[in-house]
Amino acid sequence: MTTETIVRLVRYAHPDATTEARVGAWIEDVVVDVNAALGRHRPSGGAAPMTMTEVIEGGDALLDEIVAAAAAARAAGEGVQRDKVRLLVPIDRPGKILCFGRVYMGHIEVGGYEVPPRPNIFLKGANTLVGPDEAVILPYGWDRFTYGTELCIVVGRRTRRATEENAFEVVYGYTILNDVTARGEMQPKNKLFDTFAPLGPCIVPKRFIPEPSALSLVMHVNGELTQEGRVDSALWSLRRLIKDATEYITVETGDLISTGDLGAPDLVTAGDVLEASIAPIGVLRNPVIAEEEGVR
Repeated sequence: MTTETIVRLVRYAHPDATTEARVGAWIEDVVVDVNAALGRHRPSGGAAPMTMTEVIEGGDALLDEIVAAAAAARAAGEGVQRDKVRLLVPIDRPGKILCFGRVYMGHIEVGGYEVPPRPNIFLKGANTLVGPDEAVILPYGWDRFTYGTELCIVVGRRTRRATEENAFEVVYGYTILNDVTARGEMQPKNKLFDTFAPLGPCIVPKRFIPEPSALSLVMHVNGELTQEGRVDSALWSLRRLIKDATEYITVETGDLISTGDLGAPDLVTAGDVLEASIAPIGVLRNPVIAEEEGVR
């Protein structure tokens, strides 16, 4: 893992704010407004990005400017404490959320599945996304639900048919997705309910995570450890998953590729609190509530 100070990219608002979301650079315990920091500290001047998609489209050159400007802003005492802002879904309404299932043996064993001959891909819609501390809503009429901490790739450029050799050129950064699922329904129907893809708390650009396969996937439910294992224990490498995802469909800047979970040993119920974590990305916390009876 890199020893460089990590800059985490976030979308955020102040708790009582009615204005649109801001793009921030989260450095240690402070969140710096990217637009304001670039306006004051970038040497080149010019228009600053207003959305996370614009940040991603700017690539490494813009990221260099953001890192420098955010560091200068923090040194100048600018920014707000992380606990004083409300983090939002880190990228608003991506065009596609590509997901993989049955990637880890634990998941296959818990579900009683056969080992698939190749990665099993499915889609989730933008309606499934919720941010940190937002509620996962269990829909009325179903009674068995599971969860799963997943390393989620944020796509950095338009790509079709990546190879395993150039797969990481597709990647801008990484975040966490919690793959909530309704058991007893056929895929992908069981994946498509509103709030079934908590995402966040941030995007860590890939330069700060040079060895993503060494990351650990962790889940705590109500403070108890229920999932823990490394990404490199998967049946297929991240390179292979990227290759397979782009074989089926062209991915665009800001799309998401979520890379599977370890398998949930228990069901999730209303009143639970899910904490999906991957260091150094952070902790994605979401309370769980039940949908009002009769609402469909």
